[in-house]
Amino acid sequence: MTSTEMKEVLREISLIRDKMERIEELIEERVIGSEKPLKDEVKAIKEYEKAKEDETLELERLKPAPGRNTPHSSKTEDANANITRD
Repeated sequence: MTSTEMKEVLREISLIRDKMERIEELIEERVIGSEKPLKDEVKAIKEYEKAKEDETLELERLKPAPGRNTPHSSKTEDANANITRD
């Protein structure tokens, strides 16, 4: 391999390394997160996990925001009205 070819190979390796480092940065930002949670967020997460583990987690139905008319809201309400529980 000539020195010119070797320089070209090293340049290509350097470019690949730069791209890999950028990909790693993107993964850290998007998957891992770039900011640590606040104390109240950590507390809420722990409470959620404990309630889920203890099977005391209660879910609440979300209501549409005031002034928003959702096309499916009336259908959902009608469907729920027809549900009977024993």
